[in-house]
Amino acid sequence: MDQKTLTERKKIIWDKVDYHPNELQSQVHDCDAWIRMMVGGEGSGKSLVGAMELIGRFWEDKLFWLVGADYDNTTPEFNYIAEAADKLGVLQFASKVTNPGKIILAGDVVISTISAKDPRNISKYSPHGIVVCEAAQCDFEVIQRLIARLGRAGDGGWLLLTGTFEGSLGWYPELFNSWQGPNKEGAKSFSVPSWTNTNLYPGGREDELLKRIEATMSPDLFNERMGGIPCPPSGRIFHEFRNTLHVTSVDYVEDNDVEICVDPGYSKGWYAVEAGQWTGDYFHAFDEVYEQFKTTEQMIHICKMRPWWKDVKGGSIDIAGTAHKPDTPASEIWRKMAGVNLRSKKVPVAAGIERMRTYLIPDPITNHPHLTIHPRCRGLISEFGGCPHPYTGRTAVYTYAKDRNGTVIGVQDDNNHGIKAVTYEIICKYGYARPEASANKKVVRIFG
Repeated sequence: MDQKTLTERKKIIWDKVDYHPNELQSQVHDCDAWIRMMVGGEGSGKSLVGAMELIGRFWEDKLFWLVGADYDNTTPEFNYIAEAADKLGVLQFASKVTNPGKIILAGDVVISTISAKDPRNISKYSPHGIVVCEAAQCDFEVIQRLIARLGRAGDGGWLLLTGTFEGSLGWYPELFNSWQGPNKEGAKSFSVPSWTNTNLYPGGREDELLKRIEATMSPDLFNERMGGIPCPPSGRIFHEFRNTLHVTSVDYVEDNDVEICVDPGYSKGWYAVEAGQWTGDYFHAFDEVYEQFKTTEQMIHICKMRPWWKDVKGGSIDIAGTAHKPDTPASEIWRKMAGVNLRSKKVPVAAGIERMRTYLIPDPITNHPHLTIHPRCRGLISEFGGCPHPYTGRTAVYTYAKDRNGTVIGVQDDNNHGIKAVTYEIICKYGYARPEASANKKVVRIFG
């Protein structure tokens, strides 16, 4: 069916349920891309758009999904669809809850809610259409699984992601920017600001209520939350990092050697242990123990409870962890309590950053980066700028330090514990990116 005919059929249904999308919402509905993303400002009507897209196409097939990071995220769309179906006279059944929820329409059309917290839910069946509610809260792995399910459904399947930016971190803004122009996925992204909803903001961009809200926020936060514009943290050191490239669900391979990368966390009490495996000179971090105000003894106890501990053969540690202070050095505690000998080297700041860059940039031959990270390593990913901090829920990215005029004056010695740990491992294993970045030069330990 051509896009014009499809749009006309949807509008017939929408007229009957009194839904009249504004200009930007119509652009989302009328787009013929099989994958679409609508990033809405708060109050922009993104849940209504998702629900109306589905109800406008319920006649296409027998199975549709509403997917959220948890069931609660699907509730607004679920209720909108049930209400619209009732008005149309096609509602046969609607569950009272969404955890899980089900709507059955005339012709045995089923609309089910799916929680992304259990990936097994996504491995069943192949729906014709999927609306992902508050998509930024889902892991990228979930989106990949959903696209695979649509592929099995055959031609005509579609996916609509709706939501707001969550700190402009992670895969969501990455794909938003990528899908603004030509892309290999054949997808399209749209930004729908809050003020396009004139029912909520009658004055549009100049609405008095909106102006009061704007006065309470920084420009970046307002653009992100209300304007639907991604505003990633400024001064991020490792701009090469991308969730869609570096985060992969490849897991621990039992009976293969495991290396642990340790930063004892002298800064603000964060202690990072990143567990990974080498394949040649490719390193995959598959798990982490990322804690605050824990002793080395406590960290060892936690690590020993992980299923991969039996395969730990060695690793690396911050050179400060070998220092003989009044207390027993961390490296010595790891050796005595855990039976693990950890390597260490002094690492110049610039050399450490440069070496990590070589592991983030895709290899020109394989087109794969030399460092990949499992989604469960959220502390490490948050430092690269790939997600909010796993404990605080806030942006906590390793950045350059700047003066009041915005001039870079060095590096910010914070939000870098997992990054430091992995950097030590790479350098201890394979050295620096260039021979001249050696310990013969003036040594400054990486980030404190």
